[in-house]
Amino acid sequence: SQKSEVRSQKSEDRELSTKEWEKILDEIHREGCLFLCLTGGEPLIRDDFLEIYSYAKTKGFIITIFTNGLLLTEKLIDYLHKSPPESIEITLNGITKTTYESITQVKGSFKRVMSVIKELADKNLPLILKSNCLRQNKNEIGRIKAFVDKLLGKGNKRWRFKYDTMIN
Repeated sequence: SQKSEVRSQKSEDRELSTKEWEKILDEIHREGCLFLCLTGGEPLIRDDFLEIYSYAKTKGFIITIFTNGLLLTEKLIDYLHKSPPESIEITLNGITKTTYESITQVKGSFKRVMSVIKELADKNLPLILKSNCLRQNKNEIGRIKAFVDKLLGKGNKRWRFKYDTMIN
């Protein structure tokens, strides 16, 4: 619709360009910033995500990526395998399709995120899975942690499970 096109255009007008991001990265690098968290919304929605990520890596930033995992393609995963961040944090708010998709409201998202999580683990990428405290998942938190322990190794310092009771 015309209304959604206008809204979309306004959203794009507010987004920084790749060059603008590079200028910001240059500036915070000069000021001594070491740690960089790429988050959003969803940072992987940007067509230039890899350009920004690789530019930040060349500057020497220690990078964390916060994502829902749904947009991690084979191409992105292969790139991250060759040039890994400090960590990739994926929110896993359910261990069943019903719970997970009741939260994401995206049909097929559970199967997709579980596939991505397995691929990241198989490639030995620095993965952190986290859950928020929600009414829909309160009975699954223990099962989510058990899944993470089984998949990524209990007590493994490089991978872990985070449970967040904070409401922001």
